[in-house]
Amino acid sequence: MKKPWHLLLLISLALVSVAFMFRGQQLYLHFDDTYVVITYGMLFGAAAIVFVLPWLLYQLAQKWLYSPGLSRIHIYGTVIMLMAILGLMLWENAQQNVVTAPDLVTYRRWQTFFYVSLFSCAVVFLSLQLLFVFHLLKGIIRNYKTS
Repeated sequence: MKKPWHLLLLISLALVSVAFMFRGQQLYLHFDDTYVVITYGMLFGAAAIVFVLPWLLYQLAQKWLYSPGLSRIHIYGTVIMLMAILGLMLWENAQQNVVTAPDLVTYRRWQTFFYVSLFSCAVVFLSLQLLFVFHLLKGIIRNYKTS
């Protein structure tokens, strides 16, 4: 694929269609003593926006990018990390609906696993976005030096 950033637009369109299919259902997230209720439509709609923004950036800045390899790393890594974050949130909601912890230790162990996994995915996602900024700046500097 010559322009891999079109994958971001395709995923965004798929997420918008999924958002319309599940807009009435709710996602319950439990953080310590706080419950957060989000509709699936809002969650998938926000994820679609998160995928459209890098696609727009790639469309506008494609002549300033440094390397196609860095673009691929950023795009595929972003897709994988956002899907992992969405999957963890959905899995956590499914665990709360299906599994009842027999004791507090099991429940705390599950919550710790969820928080660590979500935090790890968020850190990798943010570092990939910093890679895009580096990639763009390096390309701008290279183009400035050659002209």
